[in-house]
Amino acid sequence: MIRVDIIDIIVIVDIVRLWLGGRLMYSRIGRYIGMGLAVLVIGAAAVGTVGQTECQAAKKKPKKIQVLTEKNSSLRMSAGDQKKISFEVLPKKANQKLTFKSSRKNVVKVSAKGVLTAVKKGNATITLQSKAKKTVKTKLKVAVEAKKSTVSNSEIIAYQAAAMNLAPPASVQISDLIPSYLAAPKAGTATGITLNQNYVELAAGESFQLIATITPVTSTDKVVWTIDHLGGINVYTTGNIFVTEDTPVGTEAIVTATCGNAKATCKVVTVQGPCEHVWGAWATVLSPECMTEGTERSTCQKCSKVRERAVAATGHNWVSKVLTEPTCAEAGERELTCQSCSETKKEIIKAKGHTWITNGTVLEEPTCTKAGKMQYTCTVKDCDGEKIEAIKASGHSWDTGEITSSPTCTKAGQRTYHCTIEGCTGTKKETIDATGHTWTYGEITIPPECEKNGRRDFSCLICSAKKYTTVPKLGHTWDAGKVTKEPTCDRTGERIFTCGTCLQERSESISALGHKLSDTYTTDKEPACTQQGRESLHCTRDGCDYVTNIRLIPMLGHDWDAGVVTSDPTCIRPGTRRLSCQRDGCSEQMSKLIPALGHDWTDDYVITMEATCTGAGRRAQICQRTGCTKVKNEQLEDPLGHDWDLNNVEHVDATCTTEGSDIFTCKRTYLDVEGNTKTCGRRKKEILPAKKHSFASTFTVDWAPTCVLAGQQSKHCINSWTNKEGKTESCEVADEITVLEPLGHTWSAWRVTVQPSHGVLGEESRSCSVCKEVQTRGKAEEHRYDSNGTCQACGDKVTLTQSKISDWEYTVNTTEKTVLLKKYIGSAPGIKIPAQMVVDVDGVTGTYAVKFAGGYGQRPQTGVFASNTRCPIEAVSFDAGVKLENMQYMFSGCTKLKAVLNLPTSVTDMTGTFKGCSSLISVSALPAGLTALTSTFEDCSSLGYVPAIPAAVESMYAAFKNCTSLVNAPVLPAKLTNLSWTFSGCTALSQSPVIPATVTEMTNTFENTALLSVPTDIPAGVKKLTMTFYNCQGLERVPNLPSTIETMEYTFKNCKNICYIVPLPSTVTRKVDVFAGCDKLVQ
Repeated sequence: MIRVDIIDIIVIVDIVRLWLGGRLMYSRIGRYIGMGLAVLVIGAAAVGTVGQTECQAAKKKPKKIQVLTEKNSSLRMSAGDQKKISFEVLPKKANQKLTFKSSRKNVVKVSAKGVLTAVKKGNATITLQSKAKKTVKTKLKVAVEAKKSTVSNSEIIAYQAAAMNLAPPASVQISDLIPSYLAAPKAGTATGITLNQNYVELAAGESFQLIATITPVTSTDKVVWTIDHLGGINVYTTGNIFVTEDTPVGTEAIVTATCGNAKATCKVVTVQGPCEHVWGAWATVLSPECMTEGTERSTCQKCSKVRERAVAATGHNWVSKVLTEPTCAEAGERELTCQSCSETKKEIIKAKGHTWITNGTVLEEPTCTKAGKMQYTCTVKDCDGEKIEAIKASGHSWDTGEITSSPTCTKAGQRTYHCTIEGCTGTKKETIDATGHTWTYGEITIPPECEKNGRRDFSCLICSAKKYTTVPKLGHTWDAGKVTKEPTCDRTGERIFTCGTCLQERSESISALGHKLSDTYTTDKEPACTQQGRESLHCTRDGCDYVTNIRLIPMLGHDWDAGVVTSDPTCIRPGTRRLSCQRDGCSEQMSKLIPALGHDWTDDYVITMEATCTGAGRRAQICQRTGCTKVKNEQLEDPLGHDWDLNNVEHVDATCTTEGSDIFTCKRTYLDVEGNTKTCGRRKKEILPAKKHSFASTFTVDWAPTCVLAGQQSKHCINSWTNKEGKTESCEVADEITVLEPLGHTWSAWRVTVQPSHGVLGEESRSCSVCKEVQTRGKAEEHRYDSNGTCQACGDKVTLTQSKISDWEYTVNTTEKTVLLKKYIGSAPGIKIPAQMVVDVDGVTGTYAVKFAGGYGQRPQTGVFASNTRCPIEAVSFDAGVKLENMQYMFSGCTKLKAVLNLPTSVTDMTGTFKGCSSLISVSALPAGLTALTSTFEDCSSLGYVPAIPAAVESMYAAFKNCTSLVNAPVLPAKLTNLSWTFSGCTALSQSPVIPATVTEMTNTFENTALLSVPTDIPAGVKKLTMTFYNCQGLERVPNLPSTIETMEYTFKNCKNICYIVPLPSTVTRKVDVFAGCDKLVQ
């Protein structure tokens, strides 16, 4: 740490000032110091002081954590809310870093930055702990309530749209449903803000919630809360004001709420100091449950401040009940039920394990190499568990062995052993190590030399194998040597040695002698004015020019004369004088400054610049010396101000929404610095506020509704103004825009234009007396055949023949006295099926009750009638006594069948009965016992009318699908629930039946029909409308949809004549191309 007293700093500053004058001074700190060092010391002193402060601050340890988010360290939130914890670590200069932890993460989550996220209803405790000191911590209790319903900007727009009979934007964009000029107002910038209080008095420790009201309500700007006070009075991002308990009485602050361009303020005053609390008894607010903490609350008897604390969860009180007893090998199960909250859980009871018999049964004896088997059984009653364990193999018993292969010098031998156990043929082999060679002493075959090794050869006495070894070289024998080169001061000499054995030579270096220096210095160069001289010590050996210890001789310096003036001095600039050196051989010159003369100021002030409209004038004392333009003591004169020309004003009228203006020009003139006359010409613009709209008190019809298109009325603004071209303009803005619903057609009665005939559709039409639109629909002639097969409408006749057993493939049950008819093989196109038939069984003729197999499947070749290619069936009737329940697909694929005169009353299943009967035009009454008509008349393309639907029918899935001649739908039964695909592909169907309130399924119900209108309402039980009115090109309006609808997929796709729609329910969560291809729908 560096510490410098203020006196030392003053002394250092004085030293610096003296140094700038070219001198040094010995300071009190005991050494010579220049400016650079002084600045360094001053900077070091400052840094040292700051470092000392920071060091002291870093040493402060956290002592307390104060939560500022809510009063009493408790907080209430709604599920789905987020809120950041505001806190302060005391003392204020302590480490502010904390860790956060939630006791119940499934209720409240907390991030590393202290952001709370409410998950679901319940209580949780958030622990705030100092990172610098783990023992310093505090807790914040959080109570989460169920999510509260709120009104968003989009819901407000939806409400406004609903008031105008428009669709809400939460599910379908309004621009997809109505004209852009009918859309709800767009959200914009806030223009106004008000607070619920503008002045608040609070005691220390109290809080108050400010509430801001924004206009317009469609604004999307956020409210930002600020305060001009740092300390005890705080405001949070929610607008909640909180005064800490240590805030002095009389403390004031201004809270500002800002939204867009609007602001509002509230003054806060502290009127009472902190309370010395007298706490009352703890009262239970929320009782603890098994897994949920409770809450107790205590109130101060003086200031009514409330504190809360958590009550630990009670924990479950389990009662056990065994569901399944454990066995030896299988685990059991027990159920635990809490007596407090009735929560249940199941636990596994560990299996008991087997109790094995002590002595097992040998299943397989062990051998030398193979293990045996021992079986053990469980001794527990009713347990048939068993296990098998291995008996260790006994192992071999070997003999002493015999040598089967003898070893040599280099090759190992082998010994073989045999097992002595009776019946065992096991053997093992053992390796005998090789004996190794026995070598002779050896013979030198190559003698060694001075630098070359010799060789000794050896041979084995047993196997004649050979090897050799190296005999080491002898080495040289050198003489005393001969000098061939003498050494010098810095170079080595050389000596040659010769070997007495091989006469080889080698050289050896002789060390250098080194220099012999003189005792006195020799001058190598004389000094001059600006150049130093040089002297050194020299080596005295002959032929050596080595020098060392070189040192410089000081330069002599110049001998200057009096000099000659080369430039005269001025007021502020010095002059120069040139000096020449008088020393022999030197031609150097130098310049020397002559001091400046200084200014010669006037005694009186002189005007140097005139004042203008906006610029100040100037006057000063000036220097009188020739050529000097400097001034001093300059003073300003006030600007003259503008002189606006009020006779020539540029005026622009204000409109309802834009400001107007008046532009003025300054006409003042003055002289510039060069004496020229100048005109100011400055312009100013005064803003005229916008007039704001003035709407008429009565409505104006903007366009009238037609039969199918909505109209509009509104209140128009009555303001007008003059534009830049001098023309009068009127405001075109409208308010209170109201949609006028379509008037609807005024239809004439239906008129037959084409008469229907037997099996051929006719046509009828009607026209609107207002818009002249014409609608057409098919008209069919109802065919009703009597019991004799004659149509009462057109006289068509079908011949019926009493069916006999020879017309059928059949099987007979002599026990039950029944005959099962499998396949019609007769030749008559029209038959009467009796209740009984005469059958010859083994030559005995008898009467048997008629039965049908039923359940024929969808393939025509399996049907009882469609499989007869010999004579396709055209008409059928059943005698009254026929007992038949299942008619699934009985006539499926009978393309020639045109009339069914009656049906057995006992029938309960007609799934696909007439599917694909493309010529069918008449069917008698349907049996009352039917509950479903699944695909019963599917693809009956000639069927114009259908019989009444029985009251018990609940499902009509695809009942009349692709009945292209059906012009009138039947009355639907009151219990009906499934209407999916019922009239899909009925291209002649123009009128929808009344849909019962019990219907819940309507997928593809009226797809590809000629519907001209639909029922007023869709039943409330319907949740999904997929392709319900797909490609209904005659529809002009849609029905009222219930609030239960959740899914709408291609519901009105390609309904090209729909011009007007009602709002879709807000419950719709999935929408796919609901109005795609609706070309006349105004977007």
